[in-house]
Amino acid sequence: MSSEIKKLKEELTKKTQLLTESKVSAERKEDMIVELKHQLHEERTNKKLLSEEHTSLAQKFESMKKQLMKAETDNENLLRLLESEREALSSNKKSELQRIKEKHQETKKELKKAEQMIRQLEQELMIVKRDHDRCRESEMGLREAKEQTYSKNINILKTTN
Repeated sequence: MSSEIKKLKEELTKKTQLLTESKVSAERKEDMIVELKHQLHEERTNKKLLSEEHTSLAQKFESMKKQLMKAETDNENLLRLLESEREALSSNKKSELQRIKEKHQETKKELKKAEQMIRQLEQELMIVKRDHDRCRESEMGLREAKEQTYSKNINILKTTN
């Protein structure tokens, strides 16, 4: 009978140890879940910031496109004005022609600056889009990890009961 009691005590000790290990494992997994939730929150915050930045850059891009179109229109108008002035030019209007040429050169410079800025904004927009896509993929990975952790916890709880 005492051997049966020893066996029962050993079995009870083993089950108690398994239960303790299971609790420790569950606590670790809960810590992991908390960390994953924190990471998910950070990713969502980053995603929101990237989305806001994307919107801001898209607005800047559209604004620069409008400025470029205006500069191109101004440039075309100045070219027409320059041509008409050349046709009607007399010796006393040479200074006016020079002013128009200078204005034309300034407009060209502004046009080049605007084109360069648009290219830069397009590159920044591509980077933001890429970061936005990475953020979305990371969020999906975190969700999958969370789901796997929950299913493992459920399986452990089922086996311990």
